[in-house]
Amino acid sequence: MVGNWKMNTSLEEARQLAGAIGAAVGGGAMRDSITIVPCLPHGESSRVTAQRSKPARASSAPARGPAPARDEGRADRAARHQREREQARIEKDIEAREARRVVLEQQLADPEVYHDGTRAKELVGEYERLRAELESLWQRIGEL
Repeated sequence: MVGNWKMNTSLEEARQLAGAIGAAVGGGAMRDSITIVPCLPHGESSRVTAQRSKPARASSAPARGPAPARDEGRADRAARHQREREQARIEKDIEAREARRVVLEQQLADPEVYHDGTRAKELVGEYERLRAELESLWQRIGEL
């Protein structure tokens, strides 16, 4: 079965639908026989990457919080600097993983890759792990 709901729903509706499908599949025997493959039209992965990359950082300088107050204590400054360093590190991790995601999407868009079932399964597995890592990193940035 192939599903394409991205053109007929909002992002939130698509997430709800994907969650409902995942819940329906559950942990049963059917789950092991499911392979998730991104179906991207030619050139789509680079356009999506460009759109997702824009909100991450508006300039080449790391994102900074508001200017520190004069009476900010030493501990507060240290904590703020730690958060800024952590955010910069996470942004670099996201950038590297996004670049790998683009490469994987290009490989998965090539029909030839599916002639080698083992290789296709490895690529899909890596793609799924990468998506989960990216989601976790974006969530962590939101928490900072």
